[in-house]
Amino acid sequence: MEAALTPTAEIEADRSDAPAVAAAALDRGEAVVLPTETVYGLFLRADRPDAVARVRRERGLVDGQALALQVPDAAAAASLAPADPAVGRFLRRAMPGAYAVTLDADAASLASRAPDEAARGVFARGGRVAVRCPEPRVTRRAVAAAGGPVVALPAVDAAGRQVVDPRERPPVGADLVVLGGPARFGRGSTAVRLFRPKRADGSRGRLRASVLRAGVYAPRIVERLNRLHILFVCTGNTCRSPMAEAFARQAVADGGGGVTVSSAGVSAVDGYAASPEAVAEAAGAGGGLADHRSHALTAQAVVDADVIYTLTADHLDLLVSRFPDAASKASRLDPGADVSDPIGGDAEDYRRAADQIRAAVGRRLAELAP
Repeated sequence: MEAALTPTAEIEADRSDAPAVAAAALDRGEAVVLPTETVYGLFLRADRPDAVARVRRERGLVDGQALALQVPDAAAAASLAPADPAVGRFLRRAMPGAYAVTLDADAASLASRAPDEAARGVFARGGRVAVRCPEPRVTRRAVAAAGGPVVALPAVDAAGRQVVDPRERPPVGADLVVLGGPARFGRGSTAVRLFRPKRADGSRGRLRASVLRAGVYAPRIVERLNRLHILFVCTGNTCRSPMAEAFARQAVADGGGGVTVSSAGVSAVDGYAASPEAVAEAAGAGGGLADHRSHALTAQAVVDADVIYTLTADHLDLLVSRFPDAASKASRLDPGADVSDPIGGDAEDYRRAADQIRAAVGRRLAELAP
């Protein structure tokens, strides 16, 4: 690595004008060191050829090596790829955060982000782009305020070590350093590739999240981010919604996974067992209900769910009245009819309810299949 310039300025990240100062420096074609939750990054405008050439030269980077595109939020990242609910869900869960996510980018979106082909080539290769959304607010605001696409790579000191705290390891090659204290993790981001594998018939399979580089988060955390979570809701969570959960869990297991399911009740009390009749109807499905315990519907359960199915229209109305933000992801499990409460009925009542629930769950899962 060649000798680099000593930083010409330092400012504190908690200054109210820090994002604007950093963005102005980026727009002038300067290299700016900004805090992230992993290590400090060296940020620059992708459409400033002199800045890009300087950083590549000083860091010994190959000309064709793409740099990570920086975005202020998950929506900005999602806009780079063709519309895909699963991709959007993963990005909302992962960003802001210590992930560098490689996407199959939409050509028109890339051109909109960087009209100049040479600038696009700084961060996009072969139709793919690695996207990063750092946690520190000052950094995201600086990226948002910049007048063009911003890329970054880890900042290093004179010995080539990544910078965790610029006061202890002064970074080289920067015109401005924004001081935000020690980076929270002190290690690199987890690099993930999102893609849908092609099936034999030419269609695309379920979204995969492949870990390309170990970092802050383990592969099991990445896998969790890529799961669709379905919540079933009834009254007491001892009969109808537990059966829906069991039937869905069995269907998901048979279909190869990628989905988690749970259930709750709008009037439930925690800790009650499923009714004996529901246990009998769900025997052998998704592990059965012998160990089921009821759960009251909570705000956290609603937030965690990607899709919510209620057993009746009244359940849906009550859910939305309590949690208005759930309206966009909640609907009745069987659009054509309520599932009547079999509590207090005979075995035939439970069988009819179970048959209706099983069929409705199958249809809903088919709708959600990629």
